[in-house]
Amino acid sequence: MKKNHSLLVIDDSPYILRSVERLFTSEGYHVTCASKGKAGLRLARREKPDVILLDVILPDLDGIELCQQIKGDTGLSSTYVILFSGEKIDSESQAKGLESGADGFVSKTASHRELLARVQAIVRIKEAESKLSETVQELQKKQQELLKTQRELEHSQKKYEELYDFAPVGYCTFDATGSIQEANKTLAEQLGIHEKQLLNSRFLDYLISDDYRIFHDHLKAVFDHQTRRSCEIRLRQNDGTVVYVLLKSRFVELPEGGDGECRTVITDISDRKHAENALQASKEEYQTLVDNLQQRVFYKDRNSTYVTCNESYARDLHISPQHIVGRTDYDFFPQELAEKYRNDDEKVIHEGNSLNVEEAYVLHGQQRFIQTVKTPLHNANGEIIGLLGIFWDITERKHIEDALAQERYLLRALLDSSPDHIYFKDRESRFIRLNKSCASWVGHVIPEKMIGKTDFDFFTEEYATRTFTDEQRIMETRQALIGQEENERWPNGRKTWVSTTKMPLYDEHDNVVGTFGISRDITEHKQAEEQQRIATRILKILNQAKPKSGMIQEILSVIKNFTGFEAVGIRVQEGSVFSYYEAKGVQNTFTATERCLCMKNIADPLTVSSGKIPYYECMCKNILEGCIDPALPHFTSRGSFWTNNTGTLRKSQPLVSHHSPIYNRCNTAQDESVAIIPLRSANRIVGLLHFHDHRKGVFRSEMIDFLEGLGESIGTALDHKQAEEEMARLRNLLNNIIDSMPSAIIGVNRDGRVTHWNLRIQEITHISAEEATGQLLNEVFPRIMPYMGKIHRAIERRTPQTEAKVTDLTNDSALLFDIIIYPLISSSGIEGVVIRIDDVTERVRMEEMVIQSEKMLSLGGLAAGMAHELNNPLASMLQNAHVILNRLTHPISANALAAAECNTTMDAIRRYAEQREITEMLDIIKTAGERAAQIVADMLTFSRKSSSSAQPHDIRKLLDKTVDLASHIYGFNKKYNFLRFTIIREYEEGLPNVLCENTQIQQVFLNVLTNAVQAMANQQSPTIILRAGQDGDCVRVEIEDNGPGISENIRHRIFEPFFTTKEVGLGTGLGLSVSYFIITEHHGGTMSVESEPGRGSKFIIHFPSNTQRCPLQ
Repeated sequence: MKKNHSLLVIDDSPYILRSVERLFTSEGYHVTCASKGKAGLRLARREKPDVILLDVILPDLDGIELCQQIKGDTGLSSTYVILFSGEKIDSESQAKGLESGADGFVSKTASHRELLARVQAIVRIKEAESKLSETVQELQKKQQELLKTQRELEHSQKKYEELYDFAPVGYCTFDATGSIQEANKTLAEQLGIHEKQLLNSRFLDYLISDDYRIFHDHLKAVFDHQTRRSCEIRLRQNDGTVVYVLLKSRFVELPEGGDGECRTVITDISDRKHAENALQASKEEYQTLVDNLQQRVFYKDRNSTYVTCNESYARDLHISPQHIVGRTDYDFFPQELAEKYRNDDEKVIHEGNSLNVEEAYVLHGQQRFIQTVKTPLHNANGEIIGLLGIFWDITERKHIEDALAQERYLLRALLDSSPDHIYFKDRESRFIRLNKSCASWVGHVIPEKMIGKTDFDFFTEEYATRTFTDEQRIMETRQALIGQEENERWPNGRKTWVSTTKMPLYDEHDNVVGTFGISRDITEHKQAEEQQRIATRILKILNQAKPKSGMIQEILSVIKNFTGFEAVGIRVQEGSVFSYYEAKGVQNTFTATERCLCMKNIADPLTVSSGKIPYYECMCKNILEGCIDPALPHFTSRGSFWTNNTGTLRKSQPLVSHHSPIYNRCNTAQDESVAIIPLRSANRIVGLLHFHDHRKGVFRSEMIDFLEGLGESIGTALDHKQAEEEMARLRNLLNNIIDSMPSAIIGVNRDGRVTHWNLRIQEITHISAEEATGQLLNEVFPRIMPYMGKIHRAIERRTPQTEAKVTDLTNDSALLFDIIIYPLISSSGIEGVVIRIDDVTERVRMEEMVIQSEKMLSLGGLAAGMAHELNNPLASMLQNAHVILNRLTHPISANALAAAECNTTMDAIRRYAEQREITEMLDIIKTAGERAAQIVADMLTFSRKSSSSAQPHDIRKLLDKTVDLASHIYGFNKKYNFLRFTIIREYEEGLPNVLCENTQIQQVFLNVLTNAVQAMANQQSPTIILRAGQDGDCVRVEIEDNGPGISENIRHRIFEPFFTTKEVGLGTGLGLSVSYFIITEHHGGTMSVESEPGRGSKFIIHFPSNTQRCPLQ
């Protein structure tokens, strides 16, 4: 035994402490002592002893409870506890001790030897556990190392297999007969079959028959000479495709001896072979092409000596191409001409540039034109090694060119004199030719500067994209575009119209090479049409029944799209201010500044300098106030302002206006073109139209005239629309108030037709307001028929009529309503009535619950009084029965004397009592009396109010007390007999206490149990399961039975007040309703039921485990 173990002794006897300390100290133990439980617990946590000797009875703590605390402390998990008792330990106490975690018991009366032996046995167990733990850890470590080694081996094997199978070349192994012994996936893919099919098959089966001999010789050489060999052969794949492969093989000796094997790498060289074959075919095709050219083609070296020529040139020289090799021009042409050709050759070779010449010759009295091209030839290093010459007769082409030049002159004269825009484009829609009219239309004087450009260089992207699409379609379909009207959009905002005809442009081979177009300017005509269309569209928008904001938004979009201006805005009068209402394309800073500047209507006259130049401090204010002078620049007779160059205008202002606090503040974007158009209604200005553009020159006088006309129409319509929207706002406000009321509101006119139908009555009747309005009330709401008389009386008497607690307005008879009918009286008489319907179900339920609660209080008081009255006779009966039993069964001297006086003995009397079962009857009386006393005690507990409204309670104990109470109530009831019910408890340990009123919760449990007992009165094996457990932040209670279950229509109404399915006299229909109210309202929890017919019922109750409401509620 090792001498370094520690022992803690906790005992209130100083003698025991000293005795045990001496005993174990002498054995080499480190001993600490404590006389109280709390001090011992502190020492245990500090010292962490190996063994604790713990007295069962301590002055401050119970030994078993202290044992539980020690065992529950994770820091003392390895400490053993031996309970120490001075009395004889019965089996019940031993069971409790072991359940608390004790590792053994020892009596204080045991000898030192026994005590020492028991402690040493525990220490040996501890040492054995420690050694076993070390051994297990060592084994686990070795196991981990073995597993790691195994995983590394498997990984290496898998890596090799993947490299072998997925290599870019095929691998296989042959025996001496050419049979495949092993192959990878790549080879199988090369052949188009599965790798398993390759094994033990003949490689010859996959070869082209012409290559059998090549493979046979290759394999024989490998085995005969045992050296590396390679060859090229052809394989036939599974689908018949032939591939070229390169075999590289080597001989490998086998460890076990034998013939050895041939390991081969198979590389697909099909691409290389195809390239070689294609190159050879290309050379042959090139030579054939050169030989069949009509042009004369020849090659010379650096010395102007012929290397080769084509057939056409050889025929001209009356020789074959082979006979020209090594000869010069001196062998075929006069010396003067040959000298010229040699000089040309030397120039090409020495300068390294091509030579292209046209020469005229007179042949047979006719002039002929020859074109010759000589080009230097280079080797791979870039050195000139000779030249290539080509020449051909171009006489016919020269004649055509002359005729073409004449046609071009005539075409140019026609194009330049035409007022229409005429242009030609290639397949990419680039200009290849155009007339002066077309060039000036896009701002160019010289048409040639537009060659190579497209519409994207002159027009907006949207318009250019449209024309490009049209031209591509014309070229694809070869269908002309005739007289199409096009709206041209320019980057500076200008908008023009043309009537365009476009046709496909063909070359001499009837191939479409581009388009040809003619466009005629029709801008003035289209502007007149479009202004009329825009005016009509805006008038149509103004006449629509739309909100003002939507109408303004649509008008701005139409105007902006029509004018093409960058920014368009509307200022509308609202009260005494003219704030920005909507804007399109306007910067946020501009809008914010405009709103700030025009919050007040400052009536200052237009300021004019001595030079009659107006000070444009705030032009919006000038226009709104009518402070304009048409004689001054930039103003119109209809009260508008516009300019195409605000920069020049600002520079012309006197210096005094430059220092104005609002000078040009709204034009932060420095827009060059600005126009302000008044919106008029009669003679009153109700707003402004703003137009801004950073480009110069976007406004024209005819456009301003058109916009002024629009301004008058828009101003009049906006003024009317504002009045309509104010009326609609007031009407909607009234409807919203009516719809937001919790009461159902019905408006009825004198004819009995519905005029108002709010949301609540829609919910009750499931009829929308659109369906009900205009219908007769008794048709759309037939359930109101019994009360039509009151409606007529309200109209006749002009006084409100009422009807209380009506139950027949819906299919749900449990709902109660109050009806109030108000007459509508105007200056012209009675207009109709307003019917108000209020749901009073909850109010009536609360009233009934108050009455029921008062009844329950009265019953509780009665039960308490009865219990007190019954307690005295029960106590007397139990006491006397106890005395009789004592006198009959206990050997008391007074009993013996009394028996002797009666000439008998106590033994005779006891035998008589036993023979006549008197003793058994007295036991029955005692048991029945004690049961009656317990029933009275339970009644007192149930009827007694708690000292406070809510206290923490163990919900499991409340369930058990309620079951006991139910057993008292129904225990001897012949009809229900609660004693035959099986009660199963499934309680979780460690549940938190629930803050509740225990009597109310017992009442809820008793109501549910009562329903279960009554429902299973005639059922075989009735069972009730009680569950209690944690459910998130709630404590969940379930009371489940195996009764007949509840149908769906009853389950939906089970918590309604006064709803019951029991016989008359068995219930009021308030039990579950009151229970639901107690759980949800008084305790912040939830109560629900799950049931199906024939499958029993389960009531589920959630209590919050703290003072908050249950999260599930």
